[in-house]
Order: sequence, then C-alpha cells, then structure tokens
Amino acid sequence: MFPTGFLTEVVAVRKLADAATAGTTPVISAILDLTAVPGARVAILTSVPTDAANNHISLQHADSSTGGSVADGVRSGGTALTDNIAGSRVDAAANQGGVIYDLIPTRSQLQLTITRGTSTATSDVWAFVYYAEQLPVTQPANIIIERNANPATGTI
Repeated sequence: MFPTGFLTEVVAVRKLADAATAGTTPVISAILDLTAVPGARVAILTSVPTDAANNHISLQHADSSTGGSVADGVRSGGTALTDNIAGSRVDAAANQGGVIYDLIPTRSQLQLTITRGTSTATSDVWAFVYYAEQLPVTQPANIIIERNANPATGTI
C-alpha cells in the first residue's frame, strides 16, 4: 500500500550497469547491497536486443559483502558473485523486449550478468527497491527526480 505522495518516495531507484556497445564479453553489473534495507523487494530490469541462444541473462546472490565500497546501496569494486539464483537464466532467443526480475531476495547481495556469445549491445541495468521498512526512501544524488502533482499544460 502506498502512502500519499509519489512512487519515488517509496521505491528506491538504482542504476547497476550502463548500456554496453556491441561485443561478446560478459556484462557484469555492480552489486545491489540490501544490507541496510531489511525486508526489501527488488525489481531488476534490462534487455539484450540481439536474439541468440548463446546470449542470456542471469542473477547471482550472496549473503555477505564481497569487498569494494558501497554508495547508495550499490557496491562497486568488489568480487563478482558466483552463486546463481536457480531458474534465473533467461535466453535472449526468448527475450523479445526485455526482462524484469521481480523477487523477494533471500540474500543481501544481488548481481546481474549478461552473457554475450553473439555480439550484441546491451541496455542499462536498473534496480527498483520497494517495500523497505524505512520510508521514505533516499534516491542517489545522480538520479534526477521530477515530482509534479496535477501538472498544467504549458511550456516545458
């Protein structure tokens, strides 16, 4: 149930990876660190535009820190996670527009990997953290939030 106000007051937006130009090396996102938000749910969104059976997306998770530093709930510079989430593999041959992982995590660290066997570009990887026990949520400084209730028609 949403309190009064805006979606961005109850959903934390985190960018985990930038879009990548065409290539065959894996794209490994930053680690989403949920240690500070117990009870959080997460939706992670991305896409792989080239349909090929050897292009796929998967999620990994871990219980504890993997090193690196945390800013706004995103861990960078740590070791890649290796425990795959069962059933999380999505083949790009079946992915006609994107993939949304909507999950209630059982571990505090999450990471997305895009395996590119056939040369392809990739989209940004975004995480949306919601139903956290601490509200309102804090958005990172590099995300612009434009809130406008009952917007009027006019010059932008």
